[in-house]
Amino acid sequence: MYIPYRKIRIQRRKLSKYMLKNQYQIAALIGFIGGIIIVYTFFSNFSVEFTDVKAIPNAAEVMVEQPEQIAEVIVEPEPNHVTGTASYYSREGCIGCSENLTMANGETLDDTAQTVALTPELVSKYKLLNDIVTIENLHTGDKTYAKVTDTGGFARYNRVADLSVATKEALNCSSLCEVKVVFN
Repeated sequence: MYIPYRKIRIQRRKLSKYMLKNQYQIAALIGFIGGIIIVYTFFSNFSVEFTDVKAIPNAAEVMVEQPEQIAEVIVEPEPNHVTGTASYYSREGCIGCSENLTMANGETLDDTAQTVALTPELVSKYKLLNDIVTIENLHTGDKTYAKVTDTGGFARYNRVADLSVATKEALNCSSLCEVKVVFN
């Protein structure tokens, strides 16, 4: 069987030249569409509404007669605190800690430092790792500042925080106490 290799090579060259031209066109089209998407995304954050009052029959009466259609939007700020039971952790009794007692922020557990571990949901939602929070003992009224160094699985025991020994002593807490943790 005879195969005309020369014709195949010529056709392949023509095809590659044609494809190369189309590749540039496709790339330009993709860039153009990307630009449209960027512009649309930028301007979609702005909403401008034009209403021709003359086009609405009895517009003044509609506004007066149906005031319930005008909705008032009230934006409430998210809470900046959590209240609940806190336990404490130490070098001797740290349940769930790594072997070398490394906290989530990379520091080693120090019983003399005023630190606190909060639930992973709070730490990730409000980006609290390495932040300073205010902790108040709700029974005694004592307050102190502590650095968020770790997250913990103590939420399954209905607790909101794990206090270091120094934080527990600053708040005059026993092994469990009711606290209010305030963060920004």
